[in-house]
Amino acid sequence: MKAARAWKPLNDLSRHIMSEADRSQYADEVTTFSESELQHLLEVAAPPVCLLGGWAVHIHVTDAFREEHGRSYIGSRDIDLGVHVDSEWDANTLQSKPVSTTLTNIESELAYNRGRFGFYQYFHRTTKEALSDEDAADYPQHEIFRLDIDVLPSTTELDS
Repeated sequence: MKAARAWKPLNDLSRHIMSEADRSQYADEVTTFSESELQHLLEVAAPPVCLLGGWAVHIHVTDAFREEHGRSYIGSRDIDLGVHVDSEWDANTLQSKPVSTTLTNIESELAYNRGRFGFYQYFHRTTKEALSDEDAADYPQHEIFRLDIDVLPSTTELDS
């Protein structure tokens, strides 16, 4: 028969769930900056959009989490944005829809680069200066961070 495991409160366990390397990605300076970028994103996004992922969770749970633990919920490093796309739209129709405006604005007004699942931008950790891919490669990893805006369509039935 197995010995019973000792019970530990969640806040004691949480330090073991995430490695120190992962935890450094959620440093206050990074999540605070990500939150400010979220505000900029919401200013340029054309409705309908919805917030998903870590920031959505943060908004919903942080008050209760703060009450229970005496600090805010962890926040998020990246931003997950849901957009409405109808699988029946052709390329011309898609260009006239708010999703197209949102994607264009992320690239042109916020100056993010197109990536695999949306957009990304490198920033200097201290100055918060946006860095090109080439400039970011000149810095040690601990001096930069990458902020991703992942764009998730409302359907899985899209053609390539």
